[in-house]
Amino acid sequence: MENNEREISLAALFKHVLKRWRSIIIVAVIFAVLFSALGYFKEQKRLNTPIEKIEAALTADEKNTVRKLQSMDKELKALNYYIENSGLMNMDPYNIQCASVSYFINTNHITNYAGDTESDLIWDIIDTYVSKLNGSDWKKEALEACGSDIDIKYFNEMVSISTSGRSFTVAIRYPDADQLKTIMTVLQDNIEQYKQDIAESIGDHSLSLTNSSMESSILDRDLKDFQDDKLNKLSSLYEEEKTLKSTLNQNQKTLYYGRILSMQELNSGILSNEIPQAGISLKKLIMGGFLGGIVMFVIYSVQFLAHNRVLVNDDITENLGIKNFGYIEMPKKKKPNFIDRIIRKSELHVVYGLNEEDQFNVILSNIKLNSNGINRLYISSFEGDALAERIVESLNSSGIKCQIANSILKYSDSLDSSCGVILILRTEQSEYPQICREINFCKMRNVNMIGAAVEIM
Repeated sequence: MENNEREISLAALFKHVLKRWRSIIIVAVIFAVLFSALGYFKEQKRLNTPIEKIEAALTADEKNTVRKLQSMDKELKALNYYIENSGLMNMDPYNIQCASVSYFINTNHITNYAGDTESDLIWDIIDTYVSKLNGSDWKKEALEACGSDIDIKYFNEMVSISTSGRSFTVAIRYPDADQLKTIMTVLQDNIEQYKQDIAESIGDHSLSLTNSSMESSILDRDLKDFQDDKLNKLSSLYEEEKTLKSTLNQNQKTLYYGRILSMQELNSGILSNEIPQAGISLKKLIMGGFLGGIVMFVIYSVQFLAHNRVLVNDDITENLGIKNFGYIEMPKKKKPNFIDRIIRKSELHVVYGLNEEDQFNVILSNIKLNSNGINRLYISSFEGDALAERIVESLNSSGIKCQIANSILKYSDSLDSSCGVILILRTEQSEYPQICREINFCKMRNVNMIGAAVEIM
C-alpha cells in the first residue's frame, strides 16, 4: 500500500462484526450459561453456610448495628401498639370531655402548745387516699359500669391525681360525655367508701367536696402536644431504622433476620415464608450474554483494525496506485440468510443496476482499452478462478495473448517490459502485503501493472 495511513469506515467495521453474528450469539450463549452456573453454585454455597459462621465473620461494629436495629424493632412495635390502642392517642384534642372533683380533709386536730398532744395524721390520710385512687379497683368498676372496652392501663393515662395542702383533686379526660358521668359517679361513691375504711384503719376525719366540674374542652393543647410528640417519635424511629437498614451488608441481614435470605429477599427487602432455594438468575443470564457479545465485538473490532485484506469499500486506486477496472459480484454457494442478505445488499451499491454479464463486460472493456502495446497479458489470480478463466478466454479469442498466473512471482524469467499484469482481487481474501509484493516485483522488472478487477465474494 502506498499510503501509510488507512481510512477506517465505521460502516465497514459494523458490517465486519455483523457478518460474524453466529459466533457472537454462540459465545454470548456460552457466557450466559457460564455466568448463570457460576451464580447458581455461588448462591447454593451461600445458602448452605451456617448462620453461626456468618456471625463469626462480622466485626464488633457490624454486630452492634444489628443489635441496635433489633432493639429499635421492639421499640417501634411497642410504640405502634401504644398509638393504635391508647385512649389518649385516639382522642380528638379539639373535643375533649373533662371532669374533676376536689376534696378537703379535716382531722379536727387540736394542738397543745405544751407539746403533749397526739400528732396530726392528715398526711397519712392523704397518702392513703392517693394510693387507693391510683389503684385499679375503682377504675375497673367504673369501666364496667359505663360499658367501656378501654384497657385499664390506658385508662390510667386519662386519670390524674394531685394534692395541695389538705386537699386532693382527681381529674379525668375522656372521649364520651355520658360514660364520663357514670365514671365520675363511681369515683365519688368509691371515695366515700374509702373514707370509712381509712377512718377505721388510720383515724377519724371529715371529707368535704369543695369543687366539681364537667366541661367540653375546645382544644386540649397538652394532649395535642403529647400526641404530636408520640407520632414524631414514631416517624423519627422509622426513618432512622430505614437509614440503618440501608447500610446492612448481606451477612448483617442474615444475622438481623435470623436466617439465610434468598437473593430476591436481600434485594427487595420483602421476606418470604418459603425456604430460599438457589435458582437461575435472569440478571446473570443477561449480564453473561451481554459480556460475551461485548468480548466478541471487541475481538472482531481489533481484528478489523489489524485487517490487511481487501474490503468492498476500499479505494483500490488510492491504496495501490493502480487502476480499478471494475467490480463483479460472485454468486454465493449457499443462499444467504436474512442478515447476510442485508449486508450483501449494502455492499453491492458499487455494482447496483448491473447484472453479472454487464459487470464482466465493463471489466473486459477496461482491460482492452488499457492493453495497447502489450504483447502478453498475465492474469494474476487464485487457482481455478472463474473470472480469470473468462477473461483469458475472451481476450485470446479477440487476438490478445493472455494467460493465467496463479502467482506472478513464479514467472520472473518470462516477464519483461512488453508484458502486462492484471490482478484479480477478492474481497475478504486478497491480502495487501501479497498484492504489494507483486506490484513492487513488476516495477523492478519494468513490467506494466495495468490494473485490477475486484470480485465481491
